[in-house]
Amino acid sequence: SEWTARPQQALANWLVIAQASGREEGWNAVLRLAPGLFDDAALRLALQHQLTRQPDNEVLLREVVAVYERQGQPLAGLKFLEQTYRRTGKVWVLSAAAELAERAGDDELALRYWKQSFASGGMTTASAVRAATLLLLRGQAETGLSLLEQAQATASSTDVAFWRLTAELAQLTAQDEQSIAAYRRFVDGGEALLRDYDALYALLQDRYPHEAARIATQAWSRFGEPRHLRLALSLHAASENWKAM
Repeated sequence: SEWTARPQQALANWLVIAQASGREEGWNAVLRLAPGLFDDAALRLALQHQLTRQPDNEVLLREVVAVYERQGQPLAGLKFLEQTYRRTGKVWVLSAAAELAERAGDDELALRYWKQSFASGGMTTASAVRAATLLLLRGQAETGLSLLEQAQATASSTDVAFWRLTAELAQLTAQDEQSIAAYRRFVDGGEALLRDYDALYALLQDRYPHEAARIATQAWSRFGEPRHLRLALSLHAASENWKAM
């Protein structure tokens, strides 16, 4: 059928052969034909067959999940992930389930999967940020901050999103010293935003005026807003730090 310009019929034939015989030739043909024909139902069956042969293939699993989403079946995708987790015990399957639940708009279910993943040793700085953001949206800033604190040991200065959220949640919960410490972890690294400099300046100006002046000067150098230069000069003058001016 492929050679007679009937690819849809060819796909149907190969799918029957693959399901009846389990021959890899048949499944490979389905994988070849289904994407171009936008046949997600056939593609999903072929990908799931591949996954049984490569159970540790995270990329392949996420492709299956993507097909469920394109088919408008997120709940079926979650059921598939739960079955896969029970069969394999792979923690990254729980992460995939949390992300799918989040995209499906079920934040409560997403948090349940994240907590299960973290309890099984699956916490990363990226996943902690996702879960903490969901908690923040639910008005649980303190719980979100506590979650981020658990991941701090593995965070580097390049984990800007992690440190920014830590700083913001700490400030929201009136833990200013912790907020300052978090901003300090990334504000000199070149990826800080204008709002990061402004937030850190506001936290520093009464406690650490010399550092606040340095931050204002740095903001002026990066973003060119005259107000930052005025702030720096004002602090230097107030402390009679004429040399710095």
